Amino acid sequence: MSRDELYVTYIGKGVRSVPGVGNFQEGTSAWVPKAIALDLLREDCFAVIGTPKPAVQVVFRVGQAPSGGGLPASSPEASPEAPPEPPSP
Repeated sequence: MSRDELYVTYIGKGVRSVPGVGNFQEGTSAWVPKAIALDLLREDCFAVIGTPKPAVQVVFRVGQAPSGGGLPASSPEASPEAPPEPPSP
């Protein structure tokens, strides 16, 4: 993001392709170069609805226990037990 970009959200219906930016469907948001964003905002199917919150990134490496100890969630030992078999009729 820079001062030459605006964070716009597509509020139209269907899918809209914006050359040089990408494809939008209802609710999709992106940082768009200001010149393109201003043209899109004139069409009434895009809006500036605030800025995104920073994403939280969590990384687990295969075979590495989380810092709190224990097993990674993808480990078979960390998976919950299978539900019991249903009774036979």
